[in-house]
Amino acid sequence: DPVCLNDGACVGPNQCQCSTEWYGQQCQHAFCEQGCLHGKCESPGSCICSPGWTSDQCQQPICEQDCINGFCESPESCKCAPQWTGDQCDQPTCDPVCLNDGACVGPNQCQCSTGWYGQQCQHAICEQDCINGFCEAPDLCKCAPHWTGDKCDQFKCPGEGIIIGNQCLFLSEEKLNWNDANQTCANKHQGRLAVLADANQHNEVVAYLAANGGGNLYWVGGSDLATEGTWLWS
Repeated sequence: DPVCLNDGACVGPNQCQCSTEWYGQQCQHAFCEQGCLHGKCESPGSCICSPGWTSDQCQQPICEQDCINGFCESPESCKCAPQWTGDQCDQPTCDPVCLNDGACVGPNQCQCSTGWYGQQCQHAICEQDCINGFCEAPDLCKCAPHWTGDKCDQFKCPGEGIIIGNQCLFLSEEKLNWNDANQTCANKHQGRLAVLADANQHNEVVAYLAANGGGNLYWVGGSDLATEGTWLWS
């Protein structure tokens, strides 16, 4: 018959009376008052822990690598603080993300590449102003309609128009009366028949027509429709 262990007393046939720190049929099991969460009670009040666990009650997991911005949640597994990630919680996160090759160097902190700025590195830098447009990429302007040039400072007429005296002028070969011609300008180009503000503009238009219009006659924006003999610009 098995004997009583660990100072247990045999008080009857196959009946052991154990000391306060032992229990079991033979008093073979030690008693740990606080328990051993991830291990077993080896001797009274003393736990032997399973691999990956430590401390008096085997409640503390072991991570061989430090959890730099977090804590060891289970053996070799870190629980990261908000805005940190990676096996060791050593990689910051940025939300929203860093754009245009920017690097996340701290929680929600982007380090922008050359030519970009902003919380997300979303804004481009143009050394020259984009006068009639916006900076689309480093030193590259996106021009508004009808503007061109590196700085969007050169007006460009749509289609076949030409610039004379800061106006877009279009030459039409349609044979129309003055009213229909004026309406055609409004319909096609949201404009009106040309208004020649000074002699320089007049001379430029005459020269352009001589070079491009042959010998035809063309309407401009002046008329005496309101009062016969009194010419007014439209």
